[in-house]
Amino acid sequence: IAGYTFNIMTIGGFALGVGMLLSNAIIVIENIFRHLEEGKTRENAASFGTTEVGKAIFASTLTTICVFLPLIYTRGMAGQISRGLALTVTFSLLASLLVAFTIVPMIASKIFVQRKRKEEYEAQFGERFFKRFNAGYKNILEYTLKHRKRVGFGALAVFIVSMCLFPFVGKEFIPKMDSGMLIQKVKMPVGTSLEETNRIIEKLEDIFLEQPEAKIVAAFGGESEMAQMSMAFGEGGGGVNEGQVMVKLDEDRKRGAEEIKDAIRAKIPEIEGAEIEFPEMMGSMMGGGGEAPIEIKLFGPDLETLDQISLEIMEKIKDVPGVKDIDRTIGEGKPELQIKIDRSIASRVGLPAAQVAAQVEASMKGKVATRFKEKGEEFDTRVMLRDIDRKSRSDIGNIAISTPLGINMPLKSIAKIEEARGPVKLLRENRKRKVSVNANFSGRDLGSIMADIQKEVSKIGLPEGYFIEYGGEAKQMQETFVSLGIVLLLAILIVYMIMAATFESLIHPLVVMFTLPFAMVGVILILLITGKTLSLTSLLGALILVGVIVNAGIVLVDYINRLREQGLPRDEAIIQGGATKLRTVILINLTMILGLIPMAVRGGRMAAMMAPMALSVIGGLVVGTVLTLVIVPLVYSIFDDLAQKTKRKTKLK
Repeated sequence: IAGYTFNIMTIGGFALGVGMLLSNAIIVIENIFRHLEEGKTRENAASFGTTEVGKAIFASTLTTICVFLPLIYTRGMAGQISRGLALTVTFSLLASLLVAFTIVPMIASKIFVQRKRKEEYEAQFGERFFKRFNAGYKNILEYTLKHRKRVGFGALAVFIVSMCLFPFVGKEFIPKMDSGMLIQKVKMPVGTSLEETNRIIEKLEDIFLEQPEAKIVAAFGGESEMAQMSMAFGEGGGGVNEGQVMVKLDEDRKRGAEEIKDAIRAKIPEIEGAEIEFPEMMGSMMGGGGEAPIEIKLFGPDLETLDQISLEIMEKIKDVPGVKDIDRTIGEGKPELQIKIDRSIASRVGLPAAQVAAQVEASMKGKVATRFKEKGEEFDTRVMLRDIDRKSRSDIGNIAISTPLGINMPLKSIAKIEEARGPVKLLRENRKRKVSVNANFSGRDLGSIMADIQKEVSKIGLPEGYFIEYGGEAKQMQETFVSLGIVLLLAILIVYMIMAATFESLIHPLVVMFTLPFAMVGVILILLITGKTLSLTSLLGALILVGVIVNAGIVLVDYINRLREQGLPRDEAIIQGGATKLRTVILINLTMILGLIPMAVRGGRMAAMMAPMALSVIGGLVVGTVLTLVIVPLVYSIFDDLAQKTKRKTKLK
């Protein structure tokens, strides 16, 4: 209906939603099963059990959907990645809600059976273990309600310590993915001959061929057709001093692409004046527009000043740990001979400038005189001067120029021939002249590297009228983090509004929302433990966590409210409600965790993309499960006391 296909992100949505899809059915089945144990008939247990938790599962499903919905309207890279995933999860959750309300209770009413005898049931190992576990949890709840300050300050201390660890979590835009292909750009000093460029490329080819993972190695340079195609995509390789080496890696290999790059860099000898780098391909493949991971943009009016400052920036950042393949967009002009026609002399012999230019071009580049046909193929027959007659500057000066009077004159008699440099590439952004210093990174996260780069670049004194901006992945990362931060706040607001409507209270949703900051503790800890970074995908995981972590809290608070409506005192309702819903809370979160483990540990090219998302949700759920079972009852009792005090003060007034 939405016009999406089966792809990496929509299938990732199915993988992500496996645990979520089961939670509604688990809540209904567990409640039906509990009523069967209490002695109700199958039909009554199915009907009453589903109705009793209907409001809770409707609210929990709606909160999850309302977290995914803002992702559909997110712009930029975050929106492109998450839109298909969000729609997949949304549609599947709506289907699971329908199934939980209809098919699940219908099947339960037909196939569920009561235990034969209570004694036999209680004698089973699983039931004995759970009964002991449940009794231990009741003791924890009793201790929590008796020592609320101690438990509350302990939880707060854990949260503060975790927040202090947050700066140690690395940051990057998108985790680096193993594309299975490496591309190395080679740029020799301007004026290098094609033979010398080819000799260097052959050396690099040999280094690549030494790598056991190299399956296919291809190299090209100069003005080959492949180089021109590459140039059209902004990858370079257009002049005789430029080239590329492309390598397809073996699928079954132990080392990743980044490890192979580092091994190759270590073997490349010092080549004076050569610029050798690995362009970041996955950024452009994922919609990054071909930007370098690190881009320092320098703006100003004078090209020579920009040139000097860009060289100073390159010198400053070359020793920053993790910075690789430093390059800049301004290049040295190519050497050329400029022919300046003396128009007064040319006009006296009747030679227009265009005619002189055409004759020089025909002598140097040649002119197609005819086409030679052989076996159905045609070849240009180009007429030009011999190599020996056009090799030096003096040879060019001796090129014979025919005049309309039928006289042949040497080119040097009507023109000056001077050595010069050709024009360099000029870039502008927002109508301002710009020179960019670009680099790759390896071995460290992008956030830490950019912090060090900014520190070093800030030491450079810029003349008036010159300023620096940072682009590339660093800019995209900042914009994406801000965009997802806004979506996160919007999701929290929507989740609160849904729970407020469900509980018909402004206080009880706040009780459940207390699990959110503590769940982020789990995200920070698991990223630190696994060495993953805070990136677009791990932030998406944290956003998804907002919708799923509240589900168990909604079920728990809803049941505590039901028990209080039946006349149970508050603390007794909290203890009994927690003990009764312990199995449900554990099952809901455990199924989600188990459903995400394959995504978190799987290999393959997309593992780097999907694993941080899954790990963020797993870490938040592990910590969130404990906090739902302990912090939610604690906060419930504190907020209830505050509400009672407010009511008494209102009555006194």
